[in-house]
Amino acid sequence: MGWFGDIVVKKTAILWLRNDFRLKDNKALIEASKYDQLIPIFIWDENLCTEWKVDGASKWWLH
Repeated sequence: MGWFGDIVVKKTAILWLRNDFRLKDNKALIEASKYDQLIPIFIWDENLCTEWKVDGASKWWLH
């Protein structure tokens, strides 16, 4: 045991997801997955959505 006793320090990555949900070749996701913990963040901006209107169940799923 060191100075901190039984305290375990975990490294956390925060991944900001934008319009890129690729899994196979997403460099940011690959790097973030090397950390002990991963916090994904996605912010829905209705002003950027021009093709399809997101409503009802889709908004609930994103919440």
